[in-house]
Amino acid sequence: MNVAPHAPPRPSLLIIDDEPDVCSFIADVGEGVGYAARIAHDANEVRECLKDPADVVVLDLVMPDMDGVQTLRELADRGARSKIILVSGYDRRVLDTTARLARHLGLRLGAILPKPMRLATLRDALAEPVAELPAAVTHDDLMSVEELRHAIEHQELVVHYQPQVALPSGQWIGVEALVRWQHPTRGLFYPRCFVPVAEASGLALPLTRAILRRALTEFAGVAGALGSDATLSVNVPPAALEELAFPDEAQAMAREAGFDPARVVLEITETTVAADPVKLLDILSRLRMKGFRIAIDDYGTGHSSLEKIRDLPINEIKIDLSFVHASDTDTTAAAIVNNAVQLARSLEVHVVAEGVETPRQWRWLGEIGCHAAQGFFVGRPQPGPRLAEWRSDWTQAPAADYGAVAPPAAVRPPPTVGR
Repeated sequence: MNVAPHAPPRPSLLIIDDEPDVCSFIADVGEGVGYAARIAHDANEVRECLKDPADVVVLDLVMPDMDGVQTLRELADRGARSKIILVSGYDRRVLDTTARLARHLGLRLGAILPKPMRLATLRDALAEPVAELPAAVTHDDLMSVEELRHAIEHQELVVHYQPQVALPSGQWIGVEALVRWQHPTRGLFYPRCFVPVAEASGLALPLTRAILRRALTEFAGVAGALGSDATLSVNVPPAALEELAFPDEAQAMAREAGFDPARVVLEITETTVAADPVKLLDILSRLRMKGFRIAIDDYGTGHSSLEKIRDLPINEIKIDLSFVHASDTDTTAAAIVNNAVQLARSLEVHVVAEGVETPRQWRWLGEIGCHAAQGFFVGRPQPGPRLAEWRSDWTQAPAADYGAVAPPAAVRPPPTVGR
């Protein structure tokens, strides 16, 4: 007797709205794209449904006895991993502010849809995936100082490379070197598990020397094998920017690896505050004179962005991924990204968008004149030997795949100004 296989369970959709017609419309669209829909009209029904959070929650901010902010707080308290789609008739600033609250609460935010909703826009929002948020680091996740010192001395630290490509052509132009710790018995650890230890224990500079040396040597071979003059970006901690000998050390490492310093981008965080600003200018000026390029990383997150651009000898700005992620749905974030791009272009500074994860973001960044992009849409961080496979797959993809989906009009970022 043949038994038909069980169909996989459908993803669940929870609709929280007090308007029956709206709920029916969202439910019909959700069912049409494969969801099993539930509806909650009031606070009691919401609380009951939240005992078993759905895969996707469509939440109206305006509810009579439990508003959308209270519901977001409830979801966060329960540790919900649902993708949340916000809908409301409120003005855009309120929607954007609520979206930022959801992100600060650690929730997975999808689209933001003003009412009345359009069929195609709602269908796209339900279908679009949302990247998982990283889990919080606990004390037990952190490595000890002794373990980290041993890892540096015994070359247990490895480098993965995240590709950077030009916009809008998609041409490979470089990589960012990202440190990983290949523990001999406990597997692969990410920077959040040991970089805080390095910064608190005085090991940040030895860690930087080890990673810079390894990345220069390793990537020189990889890029050479691919016949590429791609650039190599490496993060530089505040400790290196207080060490007057660092420019000479970096130059010596580049010479040893046979790698042109003009192809090395040293990234400094915008939130870096040097104990001695005169020493900072000394070190950065000497690095530039030795041929290295300087980038401000995480642009937009600091408190003196314009002052740093004015005073520091930078070649590049890297727009922080938090603004790029939010640009699909948050008009304020989109305006910040757009303004950063236009400022960089007017100063003839290279500008890179970090955290590009969707075709929508890719296409829009190209339209506003951003020079380059990196993120999961382009390629995940990977060991050097895998770059050849990534490059082959990337270059063989049809050009239309680089961004065939434009932002829907309801959430499209503001038009470019001042180009």
